[in-house]
Amino acid sequence: MDGGDAAVLSDSRTAEGTQEAFGGGYLADCLIVKNDFLKANPNTVQAITNAVVHAMQWLKTASIDDIVKSLPPAYYRSDEALYRVSLERNLSAFQWDGLVTPEAAENVLASIAVLDPALKQAKIDFSLTYDNRLIETALRKYHAPLSQ
Repeated sequence: MDGGDAAVLSDSRTAEGTQEAFGGGYLADCLIVKNDFLKANPNTVQAITNAVVHAMQWLKTASIDDIVKSLPPAYYRSDEALYRVSLERNLSAFQWDGLVTPEAAENVLASIAVLDPALKQAKIDFSLTYDNRLIETALRKYHAPLSQ
């Protein structure tokens, strides 16, 4: 970007950019598990969810220096200053509690429908596409607010 090789048309790395690009929250990263695996391994799935929530709670309060120190140097070795700037910009767009909202799920469908217009007519019950119970359990475990 800084070298002039690319131009940013929409920057969803910030809360403002996400609002501008998608009209609100957007689901970029998530844990996906098949129902069969979840049913067979509920403790494992909860442990993984707990780890992600715990990490997010740490990230929420960590300084950029703390975050960089916690990473393998390969993450930032080529340009640490650029990595720091990128990280700082990205943090404002993080959804700290990890809870999925119907609006965010709808925003994902709307953005995908740009590439496949037939999806605009899809009738989807978004409440059947995600389940926040594992996240809610992890948030309670770490005494984190359920809405942030």
